[in-house]
Amino acid sequence: SQSVSQSVSGSCCFWRHALGRKAMSTTSPSMAAAENDDDDVVIVGVTSPTAAATDSARDAERAGKRARVDGPDSTSNGAGATTKSDDDTPLFRLLRTEGILDADNHGCVSLRDIVQGQVRWAILMNYMYDPYWLMDACPQLFNIPKVFAIHGQDELAQWPAKPANWEFYKPSVPPYGTVHSKAMLLVYEGGIRVAIFTANFVEMDNSYLSNAVWTQDFPKKNSDSPTTSEFEDDLVRYMFATGWQG
Repeated sequence: SQSVSQSVSGSCCFWRHALGRKAMSTTSPSMAAAENDDDDVVIVGVTSPTAAATDSARDAERAGKRARVDGPDSTSNGAGATTKSDDDTPLFRLLRTEGILDADNHGCVSLRDIVQGQVRWAILMNYMYDPYWLMDACPQLFNIPKVFAIHGQDELAQWPAKPANWEFYKPSVPPYGTVHSKAMLLVYEGGIRVAIFTANFVEMDNSYLSNAVWTQDFPKKNSDSPTTSEFEDDLVRYMFATGWQG
């Protein structure tokens, strides 16, 4: 992982946001987690002696995290355009929470922080959308020349204010299933930005509940690039499985 990580084991671990105002829990016996004792994500719980890093390793990780915890590069023009290295920003971040102190949102991001630069076209994937909230929360999305929204809501297609540059697609699923993936694919001249969310595109999930996003920029391939990767293969297979034709 390019983000700071530590192997944690035990019966129960909690990811505590800021001063403990909101939390997510897992009972997984082991996990990789961002670790920092005074920044945006803190690990608490029972851990085994074999899971603890050495003091020197922890100090090095903390120093690296503090050096890059200030958030995404605000000067970035999108995938492949930033001059910062992949190690400058943690890939996994909590979403900002409304109604708490700015200090408690330190290191967190919003949709506006993710949708940056000259996006040529985009694919959005989510179960639930609140388009009116999206217009206010991330107006950049409505300036992108072409947006394809893959969704699981029957009523979304009847949105009366749907912009001409947006297209909706609801994949066919069994009666007991639904579209539940949560992601953005933002296509730039220089590459693609992939963002994978734990939140629906609605106000409650983004502003008042504990949710997070993983983001990474991938530059355009050149003659020296690998032909493919496991991540690329999985993403392509998923897109084919939705039946979306583009």
